[in-house]
Amino acid sequence: MYKTMVLMANFLMIGYANAHHTAEVDTSSIHHMIHWMLTTLFGIITAIILVIYRRQRSKLKVLTELALTDDLTKLNNRRSLFARANEEMSIAKRKGQHLTVAVCDIDHFKSVNDTYGHDVGDDVLRHVADIFRENVRAGDFVGRLGGEEFAILLPDTTGEQANVLLERLLISMRESVGCNNITVTISAGVSSNRPDEDFISMLKRADNALYRAKDAGRDRIVDCSCDTEINCCTHVGPTTEKLKKEIVV
Repeated sequence: MYKTMVLMANFLMIGYANAHHTAEVDTSSIHHMIHWMLTTLFGIITAIILVIYRRQRSKLKVLTELALTDDLTKLNNRRSLFARANEEMSIAKRKGQHLTVAVCDIDHFKSVNDTYGHDVGDDVLRHVADIFRENVRAGDFVGRLGGEEFAILLPDTTGEQANVLLERLLISMRESVGCNNITVTISAGVSSNRPDEDFISMLKRADNALYRAKDAGRDRIVDCSCDTEINCCTHVGPTTEKLKKEIVV
């Protein structure tokens, strides 16, 4: 770096001398030349620092996105989901709003891996992630919890409103054909925020509701978004043709 600065200084001095068409300069000219050199060097150094800063900032942004994104599905990962959930919980408490979470799981996913192999299983996961992206609203937040399990954060949304969105999602999942002509279904458990409840507790209730949906036959929703602790869950079974048309419309 030092050698580079010396070379740059010599170059600038020669350039200054040529610009002023003189071989001999007095003290005043020397001072003026030094000032011109330092000003020019400062500008060059500042430009270099700005370029380095922008490159590093761009790299940091990429690294941050990688740290918060699921590598396979390109959805938000578990860490990103929990960070966003805590933010949304704070907003919901401050504004007195509803916050609903849905935990979704691909039905019989192990059979897909066992029958077709893990590469096809990965394709199914990517396909399912695309269907999630196509069916959620702009303000919703979708993430992969791990394996074949996903979660959707629905700000300012009641459990009943979430069920409408999830019904649409289940219909899209049934009707969509992925690689190897594989069609999969999902089950979902729903819970909404309660006073003085943290996200971990809320997610656990949604997860328990998911297990109820699995036990009840899969390809359905169990909604445990009510405020009471006992016997508050409702089952939403596979959509009938009549209801299906109403939802699509």
